[in-house]
Amino acid sequence: MKTEFTSAQVAAMQTALDKWGLAAQAGQTVEECAELIVALQKQFNRTPTAETIENIVDEIADVEMMLAQMRLAFSVGDKEFHERIESKFNKLNKYLSKAINNERKDFMITVKKPTEAEKANMLTKPIWGCGVSEFNWHYDSEETCLLTEGEVTVTYNGGSVSFGAGDYVTFPEGLSCVWKVTKPVQKHYIFK
Repeated sequence: MKTEFTSAQVAAMQTALDKWGLAAQAGQTVEECAELIVALQKQFNRTPTAETIENIVDEIADVEMMLAQMRLAFSVGDKEFHERIESKFNKLNKYLSKAINNERKDFMITVKKPTEAEKANMLTKPIWGCGVSEFNWHYDSEETCLLTEGEVTVTYNGGSVSFGAGDYVTFPEGLSCVWKVTKPVQKHYIFK
């Protein structure tokens, strides 16, 4: 499953970078990624056809080529790249192990009122906000936040929990959930 490019293909990618520049090729990378996203989204909840599969394969090839160009542009060597890949697989395997071992019954979102010290500390942290919306989210690391505005219901494998302004909430590492924001949210947050 490893993608390898010939020396002529690598030379062509370097020529493209030299001719059109990093900004243009980075923009092309983003465009190719977006086209793959669209191709995959068209496939959701549908039976695959030869045409849709062919389109997805074409878009994957475009993305792989552009990512290889970005590795060239940023001088990312094989050793560094493979170390990063190994790290990502270690993280994936950790999540898979937890999911397989217990369907993650230990996922608990905690909601409480903060102590004065917790509140004072959180008010020094970065702010994030969003309007009324619904979206999927995955926590790669534990997050603690203090909502200063809004109302949210989060649904996950272990149930659902609602919270709002003034609540101090902790989301566990590895949690996948759906956020349903019913009133525009603003929160201070920190990842551990």
